[in-house]
Amino acid sequence: MALCSREPSGEERLIETEEQHILNQAMRRIRPAHRKIILLRHRDGLSFGQIAELTGKKSTALRKLWARAIEALQSEIGSDWKHSA
Repeated sequence: MALCSREPSGEERLIETEEQHILNQAMRRIRPAHRKIILLRHRDGLSFGQIAELTGKKSTALRKLWARAIEALQSEIGSDWKHSA
């Protein structure tokens, strides 16, 4: 059985564009170190071990930094959602 792919509706594309805008704005407002760890993990797909090799920091410290970065990003996104509603 073949899977059907469908094009997103105009409304779905608009929601995706707005979500991307909110994410981009939030990423600009977090600390540079937080932005860097998020991008290395999620955009570049690096493991904590790979990031440790790249940055010279310990993997355990990077995991803690990443957790703080995600919390900061969630907080920024939450404030954007409140303002856009």
